[in-house]
Amino acid sequence: MTGPSSRGPATVRLEQDDARCVAFEAAVRMHASFEGAPSLVLDRSAFYPESGGQLADLGALDVLDGASPPWSIAVRDVQIDAEGWVHHLVEGPLPPVDARVKGRVDPGRRRLHTALHTAQHMLSRALLELGAGETVSSRLGASGCTIDLDRDGLSEARLAEAESLVQSLIDEDRPVRAWFPELEELAALPLRRAPKAEHARVRVVDVQGFDVSPCGGTHVLHTSEIGVVRMLSSQRYKGGTRIVFSAGGRARGELRAAHDTLEAVARALGVPAAEAVASTGRLQAQLEALGMELGRTRGALAYALAQGGGPG
Repeated sequence: MTGPSSRGPATVRLEQDDARCVAFEAAVRMHASFEGAPSLVLDRSAFYPESGGQLADLGALDVLDGASPPWSIAVRDVQIDAEGWVHHLVEGPLPPVDARVKGRVDPGRRRLHTALHTAQHMLSRALLELGAGETVSSRLGASGCTIDLDRDGLSEARLAEAESLVQSLIDEDRPVRAWFPELEELAALPLRRAPKAEHARVRVVDVQGFDVSPCGGTHVLHTSEIGVVRMLSSQRYKGGTRIVFSAGGRARGELRAAHDTLEAVARALGVPAAEAVASTGRLQAQLEALGMELGRTRGALAYALAQGGGPG
């Protein structure tokens, strides 16, 4: 990647101060590249670059001047380099340097990421408080989210208790604050984990009265914006436990899909949805009994054939 560190300050990151900022105007600072791909560097941006286990924002840039005719270009990825420059990887021709552009961040993707990331913080704190282990890593993927804990052997009851605790805090509509504290204030904060960079400016996210963690990601302003959180599965992983979870709009969609599937199964069985599991169990028992009866019939037929009997 090419870095323009000698040409001025790093990109001003608007989303760090306002997670609801999804539209902004900026100037094209320069044409650059990131890992061999052409990129566009702006003087300021609200696009969150992929980092800390959170995927990048996507959207578009509308060229406001310096172009004839005006055009829009899609932002297909956003990355950040070691110098703090945000690289917008776009589809289409790059607008000229110094051109004014309007950035449009995909608001639905932003809302989903804020819900997932804040839910991860809250689940990690709940699991720690309930003795289920400390989070060693997390990932907010395009189709699934994971939390890796440093211990295994967790019971389903313990995980359900953590989920219930987080859901209760979501329902309480607690405020969530993200800011850059001064060093003296930072030293006094009850951080769940130490900052990764000891000498860098540290951003902190505080879920009021519950969790305080260093984090550069985008987060909700109130816990109620998460809506719902669900732990989907857990398994042993590298000597610890990997938990798959969901939250926000993604969790609602998954719950809706699961409900629709249950209703379809219930209709096929001719029973109410509440009785589908029991009905399926009865059918399984009947199939097992029929299988055993078929085995006995085959055995009897084989014996009869061996004795010279059977159809003539």
